[in-house]
Amino acid sequence: MASTSKYNKLAGKSILVFGGTSGIGFCVAEGCVEHGARVIVTGSSAGTVDNAVKRIQATYPSAADSVTGYACDLADPTKVEANVEELLQKAVAWAGEGKTAKKLDHIAFLAGDATKPSAITEMNPTAELPPLLAVRIYAVLAIAKLASRYVEVSSASSLTLTGGAIPDKPMQGVSLIAAVGGAIITLGRGLAVDLQPIRVNTISPGLVYTERFERTAPGDKLGPFLEFAKSTTLFKEVGKPEDVAEAYLYTMKDGFMTGEHIRSNGGYFLV
Repeated sequence: MASTSKYNKLAGKSILVFGGTSGIGFCVAEGCVEHGARVIVTGSSAGTVDNAVKRIQATYPSAADSVTGYACDLADPTKVEANVEELLQKAVAWAGEGKTAKKLDHIAFLAGDATKPSAITEMNPTAELPPLLAVRIYAVLAIAKLASRYVEVSSASSLTLTGGAIPDKPMQGVSLIAAVGGAIITLGRGLAVDLQPIRVNTISPGLVYTERFERTAPGDKLGPFLEFAKSTTLFKEVGKPEDVAEAYLYTMKDGFMTGEHIRSNGGYFLV
């Protein structure tokens, strides 16, 4: 067995995962713990955060002390920056293991609330757009503004954002979501320039089976929705969150990648 750990680049790193209580974000948090990192997960409520931490600790009992979590409300645009800074302060304090605060090495941003867009003829942009922007844009900008104070300023550090497949191949009735998703991808490129040498990249997942599927299509609607999701891929399968999570681990580990946009969608653009 090899005695070196040349490629185990996440071991001992401090990583904050926004949206780490469920879905792809939860799998990213699990993957980081599995790679030997110290992980902070955050979500909108203390209950979901505590549950996520306990689930990870149960899966990786030998690393139970390597994961914690804090609630952080990103939905109120007037409070998002203050809430993000409070979270970052807690994160670096915990990363320092009760001693001197230790800056974070990586942040993965997968936060996002469920959205049900209105038809274009019924859309009210002034009412529907602000909630979309609060979590997906304003929170990211708050992180970027504070990054140099709470993240190691090095090309070994990273911020990974989450877009989606819709901006590049919209379906009917999702124009507003496509606009915000496209903004995230463009914002990622801009922040790669502004935050250098900290690396910034964006991941755009396709339709991936998570807890949100059952909320989007409850009861008898789930079966047809799953069939639709399968139809959007070349191999007629629904994405698995643990597979897409690998993309986030990769962007953390590749010290030469920045300003890039990675797609993991089962061939969505080729269907």
